[in-house]
Amino acid sequence: MTLSLARSFSGFASAVVLLTLASCGSMDPAVEARDAESTSAPILAVEVPPTQDPDREVDTSSVGEMPGDFAEQMAAAQRFTEPSDRHELLNRFVGDWRVQTSFVLGGVRQPAGPGGEMHCELVLGDRFLRGQSREAFVVPGAPGGEAMIVESELMLGHDNFKQSYVAMLANSGETAIRYAEGDHDPSSDQLICYGTLDEYLTGEHDKMVRYVWRFDGSERIVLEVHDLAIGANNTQVLEIEYRRKQN
Repeated sequence: MTLSLARSFSGFASAVVLLTLASCGSMDPAVEARDAESTSAPILAVEVPPTQDPDREVDTSSVGEMPGDFAEQMAAAQRFTEPSDRHELLNRFVGDWRVQTSFVLGGVRQPAGPGGEMHCELVLGDRFLRGQSREAFVVPGAPGGEAMIVESELMLGHDNFKQSYVAMLANSGETAIRYAEGDHDPSSDQLICYGTLDEYLTGEHDKMVRYVWRFDGSERIVLEVHDLAIGANNTQVLEIEYRRKQN
């Protein structure tokens, strides 16, 4: 579990058969008779409309105008398409960070490698936060403690229509993309999201996972990753600590 988390046409076939039979000269006589009959049928004439006169003037006075009802609907929908006060949370991630990932086994933390860095910025009209990280992980059992470099991408935003924070995570250590959705708890100042992942080592699909971003002031963020299939207790399997880089 922790290892995979850390590197967190039938029509075509019918055509082939018909072409093969035709090339071998063994097509069914009934089929040949049917095809011969079809080819003798009269061809319907289709009237092609004349092309537009290039000198004809085109009325463009109404271009860009929308019916009144549609314009009102679009205006009302802006509350779902434009950044809202919920997007202010994304600003807390903006900047450059030092990153340290640790395995958590039975409550005991063990560093997964020497760490790395992460850069976060607002993109797409401040609707989303993009985080790009590069971190070194020690490969278990590798001679000399060989390190593996993993590059990761995080897209985090708030879906105003769903009224939920949404996240997408991908990295260079696997071919899967993780999706998560959740809310910010003001009382604990935590962003809590839920998603699923597949476990390569055990063959399990769509295991429920909880991601918890804990904000420790403006200089430190801790991401907890919980494997909910474990049970009620000791579900945390990863911890990623972000410390803001000082100028």
